[in-house]
Parts: sequence; structure tokens; C-alpha cells
Amino acid sequence: MIDFTEKYGWEDRAWLLLWHQRGYSIKNEFVWNFFKPFIKKEIEKDNVNKDFFVDFDEFENLIKNFDNHSDNDAIYTLNSIGNVNGSIHYTDIQNLDKRRKSVGLPPLYFEYFLSGVELLPKDYHYNPKNLLSDLENL
Repeated sequence: MIDFTEKYGWEDRAWLLLWHQRGYSIKNEFVWNFFKPFIKKEIEKDNVNKDFFVDFDEFENLIKNFDNHSDNDAIYTLNSIGNVNGSIHYTDIQNLDKRRKSVGLPPLYFEYFLSGVELLPKDYHYNPKNLLSDLENL
């Protein structure tokens, strides 16, 4: 896949192959030593979505917390393949939308707005009047 990517560029469907290389080990270190900087450059060029690493980050956070026997709060979203344990809480809820924006995700309020669910997490505050401008400025 590295040879293919060097020759032809990034193929969106290769995400699945990378997903199966997630997690850190000596066995797959060379994969990530190539792909992480490559994909970051593609994100900068706007060839890959900014949220590319969200599932990987959520999964890595889950494993780290599992290893430390600590809470498994989500970083960006509860609706992610990376959130395989079904976490129902967020890390640092006050800064959640800032983290989400940094990876191209809309404010959490948008997910609830679309689904029609009325309950937002405790301590989450958002002014719905800002939604349109927040969506335009992702």
C-alpha cells in the first residue's frame, strides 16, 4: 500500500487497510511512520478530510484509558467506530466544540439538532444562534 500510495497518491478506500493497522506496535510502526505525515500533508492540501484521524484518536484514547484502568471518555464524538466501547461521556466537555472544530467536525449541538434528540450532555453549553456561522467556518 505504501508503494501504491507513493506512485498514485492517496486512495480513500485504503482507510480500511489503515484501520486494521491501528494501535502501536513494532510490527506496524513503519506503516504509520509513512502514512501519518503523508495524510497530514494531504489534509493541508485539502485532499483528505480534516477528521481523518478522529476514529484512530478515539480508539487510541480508549486503549490508553483501558490500560490505565481509567474512564473511557470520548475525545470528539460518541458516534464513531473508534468509540468501540460505547462511551457515553466526553473528555473536557467545555472544550469539546473547539476540539471538534480543529478536526473539521461541527459543534455537538448540530448532531443533536439533526437527530431531534433534546438532551445534550450535562455542562455542555451552546448558543444555537451561532450554528450557521459555525458550520460555515469549519
